[in-house]
Amino acid sequence: MTLDVHIGREGWLFVSGGSNEVLKYYSTPEFFDEAKPAWLNLLRSRRANADQRGVTYRHMTVPDKLSIYPEFYRDPIAYPDNPPTAALPRLLAGEPDANQLMPLLVDVKARMN
Repeated sequence: MTLDVHIGREGWLFVSGGSNEVLKYYSTPEFFDEAKPAWLNLLRSRRANADQRGVTYRHMTVPDKLSIYPEFYRDPIAYPDNPPTAALPRLLAGEPDANQLMPLLVDVKARMN
């Protein structure tokens, strides 16, 4: 095993490092703040492109394993409510065009329950 894999309860394996830096989502609450301008630009650009073409655009963030199965993660999680699926809506909430951006987001995790 490498340091990029966490061995959880009952032998569950979790990606804990690598290029996505998954654990930063749950250990550094301001992790997404740095990425906010890029996310806003991306969503606005994609929405405008879709509108121009007359198509509906939706943005789905695939939930990471830790946000779905935290009970199998062995170590304490400092900020369990900070997965990308929750952080992106929080980033958009205070924007002047939030009413246009929020409907673009598809919350897959909420639909699983």
